[in-house]
Amino acid sequence: MIIDDFREAYYWLKMNTKKDAKIMSWWDYGYQITGMGNRTVLVDNNTWNNTHIATVGRVRINHAHFIYRLWAPKKKRLID
Repeated sequence: MIIDDFREAYYWLKMNTKKDAKIMSWWDYGYQITGMGNRTVLVDNNTWNNTHIATVGRVRINHAHFIYRLWAPKKKRLID
């Protein structure tokens, strides 16, 4: 039995998001999303900016109203 859920997910991103989409995920999936899904990520395995990684972490653990206040002024479309 072969489980191929990661590649299927990256293919889904590629086929169901705009080419200029910015994807927010935890940093360790960044290279795979960029390479296999051909999409830009907010943080990846090469992000040396700890503040940026911490901001993404705060967004992922907080409620939707906080996320909206943090990202909406930057006019980002988030897909998680």
